[in-house]
Parts: sequence; structure tokens; C-alpha cells
Amino acid sequence: MNSAVFCANEPKTTRPHLIAIAGPSCAGKTTLAKRLVQTLPEAVHFPLDAYYTDLSDIPLEQRKRHNFDHPSALDYSLLHTDLQMLANGQSICAPVYDFYTHTRKSITHPIASPRYLLIEGVFALYFPALRALYDYCIYVDVCSNTSLERRIRRDSIERGRLEDHVRQQFTCQIDPMAQRYILPTRPHADRVVRGTDSPSMLCAQIQKACINLK
Repeated sequence: MNSAVFCANEPKTTRPHLIAIAGPSCAGKTTLAKRLVQTLPEAVHFPLDAYYTDLSDIPLEQRKRHNFDHPSALDYSLLHTDLQMLANGQSICAPVYDFYTHTRKSITHPIASPRYLLIEGVFALYFPALRALYDYCIYVDVCSNTSLERRIRRDSIERGRLEDHVRQQFTCQIDPMAQRYILPTRPHADRVVRGTDSPSMLCAQIQKACINLK
């Protein structure tokens, strides 16, 4: 889909509510965001995974060794610009990331400024300038063992990766980076929820809080 058709438009008169959903890998952030999209009126899921830096300029084997669990792995400049535009009621053309090749696809995903924008990702609460845009912040908490088990299931099914590789990556990189960069963002949350609780129950609780936002 050609992005040029969707990128330029007049801002809306009402500002959308920006809801951040953060937490460690495989805590249940995406599940919660997708459920909220189904229950909140005019809600849009905005995954930060789409904003990983395009690595097409380096060899594939080197891309595989790239540290995607460090904040610098995100294209922060583009992310901040796009979120600021959405916060101002404008539409954007979000990037689409290919997790098999670790590159940005040529297509884009048009997003019109919604009533509720659900910003979801491990670094959703990391950047101060992004936190300043949010109306409500959620941290989905889960222990390292649960995170690892879920990561193995997800990466083997959705991304075609071997279990041994996932375990090694989690132990050497994912969990240490979470301890250093993600867990310290927990205090920035307006609400901390357990990623092992029922998704339906969590969705109902968060939905009520979002609807009550002014």
C-alpha cells in the first residue's frame, strides 16, 4: 500500500488518549493491547516492535547478532515524530518490520489518529519524552521463568527459531537487558498488573480506567 496517500491530513479537533503498555518480553503486553482494541471504542494498537532500526545495510549473520533488547535498537527519532503527530491528531504511515530478515519492509501501515492509541512494547515507558505524551501508563509484570517459557513458544512458532538459541539469547541478553532497562521503568506506571492473571479480567479493569480518562 502506498503510504503517500495517507500521510498528509488535517489534525483532528480532539486529542486522542495515549495509553502505554510496558513490561518485559512475553509478559502479555500484546495480548492485553489486542483485547483492548476489541473493547475500547476507536482504539488502535501501536506496537513499538515496528520501530526497530532497519539493518538492511549489514550482512544477515551480523543482523542476527544485533542486540534488539537495548533501547538504541529502536529508531527513536522516527518513533517520537510519529507519536507526536498522532498525539496532535494527525495521521501517520508507520513502518512494518520483518523479523526474519531484521529489515524494514517497503510497505507502510497507515494509522489515523484514533480515540485511544495503545502504545505497546518493552521500552514503552523508557523514554522520558514519550512518557510526557501519555495519558495512562500500564506495566505488565511477570517473572523471568514465565517470560522465558512464553518466549520459547512464541519465537519457535512465529519466528522459526530453535529453542536452544532462544534460551541462550534470553540468558545472555534478553533478561540482563530487562533487569537494566525495563524493570526500572515499573515506577513510571499508573497501574501495575500481573501478566499471569486472566487476560479477560485485566482487559475489563484497564478498559474501565481508560474510559474514565478526561
